[in-house]
Amino acid sequence: MNLIQSCIDLAQHIRAAENLAPDGTSKQAFESLGDAGIISRETQEKLAEAAGFRNVLAHRYGDVDHDLVYDVLHNDLHWFERFQQEIAQWIQRRSE
Repeated sequence: MNLIQSCIDLAQHIRAAENLAPDGTSKQAFESLGDAGIISRETQEKLAEAAGFRNVLAHRYGDVDHDLVYDVLHNDLHWFERFQQEIAQWIQRRSE
């Protein structure tokens, strides 16, 4: 949950700093970054899904599918690294 929230916070900060689409949901923050070419569409979609997953974890503990959590932890963590790399590349391009 903390990893997903950190990505959400970063996306919302970049969205605000770059005057992208108006403030909205966590998913919309990732959409704004995708629309601006800061992150790829594929990363945008996966992180938007992660934001929804975070909401389930944070607000519906009784309804959490533990097999799904296990699967995400073993198969989808690379998306967070990809998000980090794409943000780092964007920052580097901005400083050139």
